[in-house]
Amino acid sequence: MKPNQPFFAQLHFHHTHRPFAAPHAPAEELYDLETDPHEIHNLAATPDHRATLEKLRAALDRWMEETGDQGRTPESPEIDAKWGGYMREFWDSVEASRQGKGKVSVPWLRNWPASSPQTPKPSK
Repeated sequence: MKPNQPFFAQLHFHHTHRPFAAPHAPAEELYDLETDPHEIHNLAATPDHRATLEKLRAALDRWMEETGDQGRTPESPEIDAKWGGYMREFWDSVEASRQGKGKVSVPWLRNWPASSPQTPKPSK
């Protein structure tokens, strides 16, 4: 193991598995489940699927408003502090991604130990 490289960056994956261990997640995902049932080829950024993506975005926005879903609301500073600032970094990256200025960061994966395939526990 290289000391200054995250665990997931040192793994060797088949190209179809790499997205699942990447430090960044796509801002949006869209799959054709009939032709791609294993969700390998993300179509969200393809021009041919723009109308479908916009329709689904609008449906999600409506649903979130109608149900009072808090998915767009970042955690409080107290909760974020318990997670070592990871939640703020995640939400900032989500916002940047929505604006086309970056990728969604999944910061807690940086410290995911090789010996334990678990989500890190919050700091005290």
